[in-house]
Amino acid sequence: MATMTPAAVSHAARGVGPSERAWLVGQEMALTLDAAPVSASRARHASRDTLAGWGVQGDTLHDVLLMVDELVTNAVEHGRGPVSLRLRLHGRNTVVCEVGDVGGELPYRRNRGPAAESGRGLLLVHALADATGVRPTSTGKVVWFRRRVPPPA
Repeated sequence: MATMTPAAVSHAARGVGPSERAWLVGQEMALTLDAAPVSASRARHASRDTLAGWGVQGDTLHDVLLMVDELVTNAVEHGRGPVSLRLRLHGRNTVVCEVGDVGGELPYRRNRGPAAESGRGLLLVHALADATGVRPTSTGKVVWFRRRVPPPA
C-alpha cells in the first residue's frame, strides 16, 4: 500500500469540513468524516470525483455511489465518529470500498416489510456488490464491498 500524504488541492477534498481530512494517492482515496448527516453527501461527492477520475461511469458509477452512501449513512446513524471511507482501484476493473466507524455493534441485514421506511441499505449493497463483509477492528468495525467495473475506454 502506498504511503498516504495529504492532497494539497484534490477533487476528493472538495466540500470537506474543517475537522475532516481527505487523501488521494494513485489508485486510492481515503476520507475521514465527522459523524454528521452531511457526511454522506460529502462522501458521495468525493467518491464521484475519484471514480470518474478512474474512468468509472454510467450505471456502474451510480451503483457504487449508492453503496458508498448506504454504508456511510449507516456508520453515521448506527456507529460513532469519526467515520472513515476508503476507495481503492485494484487493477483496472475492481473497486473496493471500506467504511469504518467507532461503533462496536456489527451490522446485519434485516428482513423489513414493504411499508418499512428504513433498514434496506445492506440489502441494496449486497444486491449490487460482487462481495460484501464486515470485520471488527480494535476500535470499532469496517464494512466493505467489492465491485467489478468496466475498464476505462
